[in-house]
Amino acid sequence: MSEFYVVEPCTTASGVEIKLKKKIDIKKAERALSKHGEAAGSGGVVLLADFKGYSLSVYASGRILVKGKDVGLKDGENLAKELIPILEKGGAI
Repeated sequence: MSEFYVVEPCTTASGVEIKLKKKIDIKKAERALSKHGEAAGSGGVVLLADFKGYSLSVYASGRILVKGKDVGLKDGENLAKELIPILEKGGAI
């Protein structure tokens, strides 16, 4: 598993941001995440998805915004540990 991520609060969106050092292939991310949650739709630059009760905005730039009730840094860290292997296995990163 890639350890190249940073989790930090995103106060403007009331969520947590996961930053990867690599770009994300949105089409492959959509396929990979749809097996583990619900991919709501993508526009080529961003993918909107639901994963384990959290709303995700997955950006091609390598940024994942996590929003949900009372989401904190620990939640973001735990989600990153689950999401990164899913995206790697699906060839998205």
